Amino acid sequence: MVDGMTRARLLLRIARIVLLCVTIAAGLLAGDGLTDEPGRADVALVPGNTVNPEGSLSGRVRARLDEALRLYRSGYFPLIVVSGGIGREERNEATAMAHYLADSGVPRERIILDNAGMTHRQARAT
Repeated sequence: MVDGMTRARLLLRIARIVLLCVTIAAGLLAGDGLTDEPGRADVALVPGNTVNPEGSLSGRVRARLDEALRLYRSGYFPLIVVSGGIGREERNEATAMAHYLADSGVPRERIILDNAGMTHRQARAT
């Protein structure tokens, strides 16, 4: 029979092994996420974000669009879907995003609008 001290040591050793495995898995997962390699696709989807009251894009949505532009110009996909709704600012996100892309040289026929975007709260309520 295993005495209390031996059992405690065994449990401690198992806990250390489990902790080591979890740490290694977390490190591998984080490393994979930090080394994203884009691949070819039929379409890119750019989710919306705030359009300011005067109509300018927030930094977050502009950064998303700039990355989509970079990948589009590099030939990763032929179409860009911009998705968004009307936020608190009463501006249509998808329309503002499409204007930004068109003003940046993307032909309008290469931009697909999804104006039916919802906020997280709206989506949860459905």
